[in-house]
Amino acid sequence: MKRNILLGLISAATAASMLAMPVYANELATELTTTVESTYTLEIPANNGITYGVESTAIGEISVTGNVLPTDAVTVTATTDAFKNQSQSGVEDLPFTLRDTSGDVFTGATWNGAEINGQTKAIELNVDITSADWQAAAAGTYAGSIIFTAAINN
Repeated sequence: MKRNILLGLISAATAASMLAMPVYANELATELTTTVESTYTLEIPANNGITYGVESTAIGEISVTGNVLPTDAVTVTATTDAFKNQSQSGVEDLPFTLRDTSGDVFTGATWNGAEINGQTKAIELNVDITSADWQAAAAGTYAGSIIFTAAINN
């Protein structure tokens, strides 16, 4: 009988330990963040040959596309380096002017995010050399350049 009482007590203790006990859980969260930086693509005209005597030569376009914050803008500047005679030294440079198709001197442009997000903005460019500058140019092969610089401004 003592054995039955002992088994009964053990069974009762086991059953009591199986009763539902309240469990308190704490919810914790990990927050994740990321940043997609403003980006753009600038395309510039390919290398070009300029025909002697032609006063205005279309050289192609610059174009900008991007994924830019509305508060940011892409600024492109253009600087020119006059034609230098590669065949002989001590001769004058052959100057040229970079113009857009409306005839305005092109030194750069700025586009905001709303103007370039999901679309391409392009400007056709011409190299202009005056008749007087062609006439004054010494014989030889000349090389000049246009340096395009682009940056995001906010």
